[in-house]
Amino acid sequence: MERDRQNNEASILLVDDQPEITEIFKTILEDFGFRVFLAGDGYEAIEAYFKYKPDLVLMDLSLISVDGDVACEKILERDPNARIILLTALKGDKVKRALKAGAIDVITKPISAVELVKRINSYLKGVRL
Repeated sequence: MERDRQNNEASILLVDDQPEITEIFKTILEDFGFRVFLAGDGYEAIEAYFKYKPDLVLMDLSLISVDGDVACEKILERDPNARIILLTALKGDKVKRALKAGAIDVITKPISAVELVKRINSYLKGVRL
């Protein structure tokens, strides 16, 4: 996938409690032209979502304070149109719980930058992979 600035209208709320992971994903997303807002835990994610109204939320499933699936539910209770993708290195019941919470996708880490952006773009266009 060629990097371009076509996405400069799209904003993403990136939620992770590990600063080094956050920085890597932030750099990737900005390199592909997205505006990126950051949150470090589930509580911050809920607050930031309603402050910034991003086009998409990219949130780690396992967070300190409030897990991503719980934050996902809380956001969707107030905005059923929110588009939330949860990231995880876990498998099994936790992934099922995330989908039940209303996430549009659960992406297993690690994932390549190209694949991540491809999936984000598909959801921004309303196409499920």
